[in-house]
Amino acid sequence: MDYVAHFTREVTAFEAAARTAARADAAPAVPSCPGWVATDLILHLGRVHRFLVRVIGGRLQEEPSLEDDWAWLELPGECADWLPPAHAPQDAAVPSGLAGWFGAGAAQLREQFLAAGPDEPVWTWSTDHSVGFWQRMQAIEAAVHRWDADNAVGPAQPVDSALAADAVGQTFEVMAPMRRAYAQAPPGQGERARRR
Repeated sequence: MDYVAHFTREVTAFEAAARTAARADAAPAVPSCPGWVATDLILHLGRVHRFLVRVIGGRLQEEPSLEDDWAWLELPGECADWLPPAHAPQDAAVPSGLAGWFGAGAAQLREQFLAAGPDEPVWTWSTDHSVGFWQRMQAIEAAVHRWDADNAVGPAQPVDSALAADAVGQTFEVMAPMRRAYAQAPPGQGERARRR
């Protein structure tokens, strides 16, 4: 699967939805992310992209520290006070320039994806320490959050069926084991997932 092509298409559509949100008097609520407005969603995905630009661009092999000082994000205006997400004012408009900031970060990450081979080693939180892990992860994350952004400003367009099927597999193969380990979840009771 061409994850970079999926990523490119999804972040382009996300930016378009962000620009639509920015034209409203107040940032639209994101129904699929309770407590978030469009500003929170834009800040979340944009922060992830700029973090990964640092990881992939620097070919980092260890987890970089996340500073509480968000200056490295180069956020427009007052947005730095609105991190982590769910801290943006509920009744304020999406700040001017935030959609463009998002687009610039997404373009930088796309460039990093194209400059590095998918097998190139970099830090990840997974057992798969490759740029390809991030390509897959970010294509899926961009699709999910593009749907969220669409849903906040109008009817949401569907996710590509092949990418959606891959996202289901990724949820069970990658995300669920990571979250169970992180949350120190109790052992299961023999449940199994089976592909048909």
